[in-house]
Amino acid sequence: MVSTDSDPQSNGLSTHDRSEKSVPSSLLADRRIGQLALAILLAALATLLIGWLAFLISRAGVAPAVLFPIGTGLAVGAAQTVIQRKLDLSLPWFGAAILGLLCGALAVATEDFSGYRDYVGRYAEVQRGDRLASIVSSTTDHWQPVGFLAYLSAVIRRDPVWWSVDAVLTPLAAAAAAAVAAATSRRARIAAAPSPGPEQPPPSPGSV
Repeated sequence: MVSTDSDPQSNGLSTHDRSEKSVPSSLLADRRIGQLALAILLAALATLLIGWLAFLISRAGVAPAVLFPIGTGLAVGAAQTVIQRKLDLSLPWFGAAILGLLCGALAVATEDFSGYRDYVGRYAEVQRGDRLASIVSSTTDHWQPVGFLAYLSAVIRRDPVWWSVDAVLTPLAAAAAAAVAAATSRRARIAAAPSPGPEQPPPSPGSV
């Protein structure tokens, strides 16, 4: 008599793979979409925090011209990778790279907007008559309330090379870090997947 019990590994499928195959494809797709949306949201929040910290460091005057944006981008890519692994989400390398580019651009925008809020805060101190802020304003050209886009335009005109280096290297470094991590993780998953077992010959008529 042929036994109907089989080892989960005998056909090359792990218990996790077999449970995934038992889930309807529509539910599995919905779950992956939910994981992707959550990963994007958490990556954006982590990027906002990294961009704000990068602004604080650059304001302190300890930001090397080339290494700092690269380091910021690598931090963004690393945060994205950690979030995806925690959620057990596997993206192709090009998908991870695109998300890294977007998050890197968000980090640059966060730095610029943090600088703008700092400028507005210092302007408010001048309006209140703060003595130190008034001394600073007397040595600063065009000290006036402006909108964010006008402030950003002034920052770019004041130091176009530094801003361009930051705006280019940060997203590229984030995309590179995310893409390399995604490709490495994907290769590791493939290498760890159980290989299919040998095909079992059909039972002979006499053994039934």
